[in-house]
Amino acid sequence: MKPAHIATFAAAGLLAGCGGPVSEDATASRPDFVESTLPVPDDPVMALGQRVYRGDCYNCHDRGKKGAPRIASGEDWAPRLTQGLETLVTHATQGFSGPTGSEMPARGGNDALTDAEISAAVRYMASHIR
Repeated sequence: MKPAHIATFAAAGLLAGCGGPVSEDATASRPDFVESTLPVPDDPVMALGQRVYRGDCYNCHDRGKKGAPRIASGEDWAPRLTQGLETLVTHATQGFSGPTGSEMPARGGNDALTDAEISAAVRYMASHIR
């Protein structure tokens, strides 16, 4: 198997973890935003959030899988932010089913994540909303 095919299968496997289709308009908001090119933040909480995002949250939040708000999409995050950051952290920690059937699994499906890691990841994602 060619390396390009291996990479394609690996990427498909990672994205399959969230289930559901990718949003039709997944790159409409900030199409120039590429999270993976960002440097490690100086702030330790943001650096932790970036590590957690890249390890556990990216699969759904980078492309809007299953209704997940895309990391840089103000449009996706606006209705959620009206609830307050602490509510979003609670939803990410405990899990949440939204009114449209979208679901945030508790701890993003990774029970090994701590409350501090979940909070840092939510704060990291919120820091990029434009």
